[in-house]
Amino acid sequence: MDLITPGLGLIVWTTIVFLILLFLLSKFAWKPILGMVQKREESINESLNAAESARKELKNLEHNKKAILNETKLEKNRLIEEGKAIQAEIVAEAKTKAKLEAEKIIATARKEFSVEKEKAMENLKRDVALLSIEVAGKVIEEELSSNKKHEAIINQMLEKANFN
Repeated sequence: MDLITPGLGLIVWTTIVFLILLFLLSKFAWKPILGMVQKREESINESLNAAESARKELKNLEHNKKAILNETKLEKNRLIEEGKAIQAEIVAEAKTKAKLEAEKIIATARKEFSVEKEKAMENLKRDVALLSIEVAGKVIEEELSSNKKHEAIINQMLEKANFN
């Protein structure tokens, strides 16, 4: 059992070597190792903070994107409504202009019709008068074919002329 249980000298020397190793490590290696671990920890924390910051910024960008999309939709709807209003205004204006133009054309046509009607009436009156004169001339010529009738009519007219 000697092999299983260590001797006292071995325990002492192992302890001394361990303490010397512990002293040397604490003097020379512990601070750089702890510094490296601390730097690594800080680097990891900075990376986590940066990732969190990026996540928040991404959320903000998503929110801003939604707000911009909503604003764009509202602007689009406003422009469409404005376009419809302008279209309705233009259509109403065109209808008004067309109505005024139609009224002018109708008024002009009525005036022309009235003038043409007056001309036709004048021509008809003139033609009737000429026809009446022609007929009367032929009737008078027929009746005045004899001298006695002719003298009687002339005397009659002279008497009327003297009385008036």
